[in-house]
Formats: sequence, C-alpha cells, structure tokens
Amino acid sequence: MVIDGRREMVGSHRAEVMVALAQLRQGPRPDFSVELSEEGSFCIASLPAATPPRPLTLRAVWYKSVDEVDITRGENAGRRLVFRNVVKAARVIGVWKGEEVHFRFPLEPPGTTDADHLAILLEDGEAGPIYGAAVMALES
Repeated sequence: MVIDGRREMVGSHRAEVMVALAQLRQGPRPDFSVELSEEGSFCIASLPAATPPRPLTLRAVWYKSVDEVDITRGENAGRRLVFRNVVKAARVIGVWKGEEVHFRFPLEPPGTTDADHLAILLEDGEAGPIYGAAVMALES
C-alpha cells in the first residue's frame, strides 16, 4: 500500500496504516483543487492558477472499485478473493506549472479494461507526494 505517494507499507498491517495516516494528516502541505468534467467521450481535468512548489505531474488512473479473482493454484487454490480499487491502467496526461489549464484526454483508458472509475492525481514527479486528486465514476 502507498499512502499519499509518501509512505509505503503492507496494507493488511492495520495499526501501521492508521498511524501513517494520522502522521500524514498532521504535516502542512499544499493541496490543489482538480476539477473533472466530461465532454462527450473525453474528460477535462481543470486546474486553477496557483503556485505549486515545482512543476507537478497530472496522472490519470483507471481502476475497478471491486474486483473478484478465482485462484486456481497455490495455497489459496479454489478460493475467490475480492480486491478493492484495483488499478487497470494509468498514464501521464500533462505537467502543471501553476497556470490555469484544462487537460483534455479520452475517458477510455489505453487498452481495454473493465475499469469503473477514473482518478486524477497531481503528484510530485513519477511517484511522489500527492498534491491534489479527483475521482469520477465511469459509465458501464
């Protein structure tokens, strides 16, 4: 599990996850607003003019909110496991340097997936801290 692009840990270690969440909430950090809208088969991610600490990467992440997998081998063979918020595709859609901007990109992810949501992350670099986010459900 990665929390806010800042902390990495095993997601099933609940106590550690709760401590990390509490610690990250306490620290000061900028938080920028990302607005999402649809225009036909496209998504528009809009950012207002602001002053980010450095240019930030805008990443689209397509995910499935609930995914069930039949396990055929190993110690869990014969079981069906349920996963939450499984990333199906992701791609960088632009870099924001603080100007008012509207990024336009296809609602459909690259390749064919069964994603049912789209998240937009405003992050520092390739996998750094998250400075803003927005989510929208995709129509089936």
